[in-house]
This record gives sequence, structure tokens and C-alpha cells, in this order.
Amino acid sequence: MKRTLLRSFALIAALTLSAFSTALAGPPWIAIEYPANPFDRTSRDAVDRARGEGFPARILPGITAEDCLYVDLELDPGASGMQSFDATDFLVRHRAPDVTVPLILWQVGIVGGSRTTGEVRRAGLGVLAERLGELYGGDHELVVYEATPFPVGRPMIERCAVRELPDASVTGLSTVYVPPKETAPRDAEMVTRLQMDA
Repeated sequence: MKRTLLRSFALIAALTLSAFSTALAGPPWIAIEYPANPFDRTSRDAVDRARGEGFPARILPGITAEDCLYVDLELDPGASGMQSFDATDFLVRHRAPDVTVPLILWQVGIVGGSRTTGEVRRAGLGVLAERLGELYGGDHELVVYEATPFPVGRPMIERCAVRELPDASVTGLSTVYVPPKETAPRDAEMVTRLQMDA
């Protein structure tokens, strides 16, 4: 697990360094694809550095880990909505998710820690499992997910009970998907007012 994370960080660093050295040597443009959130500190610093050197730089949309998650897990976010939180923020702000709507938690491997070390924080995963257990129950199934950065690769998908999360195959790049606990009831009066089929 730690080797995979280190390889991912090494790949990002190598791409960034080679791109900047090439850019500074003369081509009129260069593109860098980051297999992560384009607004995380590493990506943001790279763009700021390029701008600081006088190069025009901007971040463009691409296929995100969230897009990959929807496809790999065959989810339709338009069916009943989706809620999404950073795992640490979810805990420290005591977020109260709607348990009838799917939940995505980001940065679960480093919950409660620094984004710079890349070390998986098992203690933080324990606290996260405890909170999810309060909301969904310890036996509720969730998915530990990691998109592949390669076109021919396969994602990492591990299904486990909420209580098993601290021992799951979590890396610094893992995301957790929590399916709804139950289905929200329909408001019969609203269905009538909207003239919908029952």
C-alpha cells in the first residue's frame, strides 16, 4: 500500500519537474495531467510557480476521480442526489448527512492528518468508522475505492462493513462510497401537486 502511494507521488513529482524543465527550455506550451484534484496544494503550487515565472498557466476540466467512481461503481448521481465531504471536515464539523442519499468521503486515508505525509492514519479511520456506525450501523456495507491512473488499469474496489473500515485496504488516495441506508419516502401531496404518476 505504502509503495503504491509513494509511486503515485513520485509520478506526480517527476511529471511536474520534467514538465517545468521542458517548459522553461522553450516550447510555447505544456500540459500536465494530475491524477488528483486539480485544486489540491501540489497542483495549485505548480500553477502558481509557472505564473510566477511569467508563463501563462490555467487549470482545465478533465475526468475526475468522482467521474471514475460513478462509472466504476455504476452509479447514477442524478437518481437520488449525492453528498460529498472531505473525511476530516465530515468529522470535525460533525456533518449530518442524509442517510437516504449516497455519500462520498474523500481523503479517508489521511483523515485527521496532514496531506503531505501520505501515511494512512488507522486511528483516524477508526474514528470515521465509529461516526459512520452511529449513522448507518456497523454492518452497513461501504466501498473503499481508488481510481486507476492508467487507461488499461483497474480500479481498487473493496466492499466491507462500516466496522471493518479501519482494517480495509486504504491508501492515501482512497475514497469511501457509502450507499444509502434506506429510501426516502415520497411526499404524496407533492406528487399530486406536481401531477406525477404515483
